[in-house]
Amino acid sequence: MLPLIELIFDLLYYVLLIRIVLSWFPHNRSHFIIQIIYEISEPILSPFRGMIYVSGFDFSPILAFLSLQIARGLVFRFLLG
Repeated sequence: MLPLIELIFDLLYYVLLIRIVLSWFPHNRSHFIIQIIYEISEPILSPFRGMIYVSGFDFSPILAFLSLQIARGLVFRFLLG
C-alpha cells in the first residue's frame, strides 16, 4: 500500500513539473495529453493562484509543491503510526 501512495505523490510531482515547463512554451491545450496534465494539476494549483505574485512571477507552483510535501508527510505519518 505504501509504495502505491508514494507512486501517486511522485506522479503528482511530475505532473506539476510538466505543467510548469509547459507554461514556458506555446502549446496546444486541446491536445489529449496536455488536457490530462491540466485536469490533474489545476485542482492542486488553483487554491494557491494569486496568493503570492511578484514582478509577474506566480509562486503558486512552489506553494503547491510545498503542500504536496506536507500532505505526503502527514499521510505517511498517519499510515505508519
